[in-house]
Amino acid sequence: FAIDFGTTNTCCAFKRDLEAPQLLAFSGQSSLPSAIYFDEILDRNRPRFVVGQNALSHVADRYEHRSLLTSLKRRLGERDAPTHLVFNGFDNYVEYSTEAVCELLIGGILDEARRSLEASQGAGRIERIVATYPTSFGVSELAALRRVFDGLGYSGENLILSFDEAPAAAFYY
Repeated sequence: FAIDFGTTNTCCAFKRDLEAPQLLAFSGQSSLPSAIYFDEILDRNRPRFVVGQNALSHVADRYEHRSLLTSLKRRLGERDAPTHLVFNGFDNYVEYSTEAVCELLIGGILDEARRSLEASQGAGRIERIVATYPTSFGVSELAALRRVFDGLGYSGENLILSFDEAPAAAFYY
């Protein structure tokens, strides 16, 4: 399973055995917005949220922008990255680090991918991930991205984090 966690959109692909890789469709689209919307934060450790197009639709339906987070990858690995305030009402909020929100977001995207794979392929298990990263990522950003995937249970042989976006795109084309 491959994931290109983008600043604006995330694209995923999968490969079975000797078949050619295929882009994963999310509700007919080849990518999913890299966005997360928090529905409820009463339990900081188990917030309710939606990702992708569902996150953007919630904002459009409810006019509630304070619970929508986007462009998170830009702050990943920054030493002094600000925390993100997620509001539940006017005065109830929870602070999350960029890594924590990225872990929730990527985890939600992987859940969407599993559902899509189950619907289209009959199996939704993701055992190994190849993840790309921006060419501009340095050691601290790459380490932060690795910690995000590690928090989701992908590390060691189950995570390949060796390709920046440029060679991955060239390989595809």
